[in-house]
Amino acid sequence: MGEPKAVGLAAAAYAAALRAAVHGFTMQGGTQKEIAVAAHVAPATLSRYLSGDRVAPPTFVARLDSFLAERGRPLDAGVRERLDELCARAHEASRSPAVQLVILKQELARVQGEKQAGEAELAALKEHADQLAGELEQALEQARHAETGLGVLEQRVTEQDKKLQDAQAYTRRLEAELTAQHDQVVLVQREVEVLRRQNKTLLDESTATTMSGGTLEGAVPAVSTQATSGKAEREAPAPLPPRDLSTSTFKPLMPTPAPPPERRPLLGRADTKEQFTGQLRALRARAGGKRVWPAEKLAGLSPSRPYGNSSTQEDTALMDRWFANGEFPHDWRRLRPVLRGLGATSLEVKTFAASYDRIGKGRTARTSDVMTAVLVLAAMAVIYLGATAVLQSDTESGTSKTLTALGALLASAIIGGTGATLIAPNPDKPSPHAEWPYTLIFCCAPITLIASVIVPFATGTDTWGHWIADLLGLL
Repeated sequence: MGEPKAVGLAAAAYAAALRAAVHGFTMQGGTQKEIAVAAHVAPATLSRYLSGDRVAPPTFVARLDSFLAERGRPLDAGVRERLDELCARAHEASRSPAVQLVILKQELARVQGEKQAGEAELAALKEHADQLAGELEQALEQARHAETGLGVLEQRVTEQDKKLQDAQAYTRRLEAELTAQHDQVVLVQREVEVLRRQNKTLLDESTATTMSGGTLEGAVPAVSTQATSGKAEREAPAPLPPRDLSTSTFKPLMPTPAPPPERRPLLGRADTKEQFTGQLRALRARAGGKRVWPAEKLAGLSPSRPYGNSSTQEDTALMDRWFANGEFPHDWRRLRPVLRGLGATSLEVKTFAASYDRIGKGRTARTSDVMTAVLVLAAMAVIYLGATAVLQSDTESGTSKTLTALGALLASAIIGGTGATLIAPNPDKPSPHAEWPYTLIFCCAPITLIASVIVPFATGTDTWGHWIADLLGLL
């Protein structure tokens, strides 16, 4: 008795789903006769399908879906899947040999289709595997050739590195020799200038003496230059008559004059970045004369960077930022050869290097001061938040809260005082420390205290404060 009842329930559910599917069409004026004609069944058969007396085949569901789609009311995807599922259950519960045969045929067709699809896919995979095997063989062959070529290239690179090292050593030797010769030339030029001035002075004095004596013979100069003084004495017809030193117009030799303006030292002590970069621009203007040296020429004076990492455009841009845009140089080893190439002496370069170190240390100290000020304020905020959590606690006594507040204030005062002492500028002697990080601690400390105490009470949350308090307790 239980098995026919189960069959009837499945068929009834299937029939109810069919009625629900055609309900919308019939409510809009459609008839079951139209559905029967479209599904190629008799109207009576359609009635038995809808009443559950007979089980509609799966083809009927497909035809019904097509008919409703033509009328503008297609079945939803969920409704169609539900009808297919109920149809399968109803047919399975019917135990009809014909139905079972149809199901088996459908299952067999499905399996055969899957088998054919699997065979086609297997053939495609085999073909793809053969293709990949061929490509792998080609890749291995190319890898062998590349490995051979890599060995040749590595040998060439080793040889080029050795040649480059030899060239760099030779360049350094030439640079040292040229620097020494340049210094000698500068000294010789200064000596020649001094001799010319002394010669001119002596000639002027001799001319004045001749005009006062009235004779040309008495106007023969005693010395024309230091290099020809001996020859002048040998060719003179007679020595000059003695003169009274008290009335003589000759003067002692002039002291060594200062170098001309165009050769005076330009590089000296610089206390600020603006002074430093201003001296760089002045040196560049003096070296170029009427025409300022371009950045490309300055880049040519800078030593080459490590092998494989050289860029002329980058060097040119770097020189343009240093000598034209006022940017503080960050690499003294690359700046020093440029200074020597622009005509700076060894003493100027040495003095300028001291200024470079002093300004660079000041920039580093200011950055460290800012980090110290931020860390001090952060530590004070953490202490205040932990103390606020204790003050908000309902389990702590008044004495504990008072001690906690006093301890937080004392700890913050110690931390703030220590940090301010570390970065405090000294007005009695030059110091790289700046004023504003020192002032930041004293200005922001009370703000940090007020915010750390008021914000948790105003927002009604102390999660962060409790977390910090627990962490401090563990520590």
